[in-house]
Amino acid sequence: MALDEKKKLDLSRPAAELAREDKDFSAFLAELGFTELPANKTVSELAADAGISPSIVSLSLEAAGYDIGGYVAPSDGFQSPLPAVFGALFGKRSESSEEIAASSGAPMLTHMEAAVHRAQQEGVLPKDSDGTNHYPHR
Repeated sequence: MALDEKKKLDLSRPAAELAREDKDFSAFLAELGFTELPANKTVSELAADAGISPSIVSLSLEAAGYDIGGYVAPSDGFQSPLPAVFGALFGKRSESSEEIAASSGAPMLTHMEAAVHRAQQEGVLPKDSDGTNHYPHR
């Protein structure tokens, strides 16, 4: 499948029906462990029966290049950590992290280390298991 070409999937339809129409989709489901496809169950129902969040399966399908339709993610309690991670990586930087980045021979790596350290200090990311930050200040 070309990068700009996405296959459309209507997840409100039974998974077995979708698999008959798209062999790649059938192989993808088998790779995820869904080898038996009851005639009347949707992907969301199969995922829920397997104890997997349907949101995760839907996200996996999108990552595989499918354009997902017919699915509205319920509030299953999952909160993406991406906004906090992006904020930590690209948010306002303190002078100390700027100084660290400027003195390094590998500025991108140092910037990321400083962002992780800042996020740990702000409580956005967890500290090490012993409660300390083993951050290699330069």
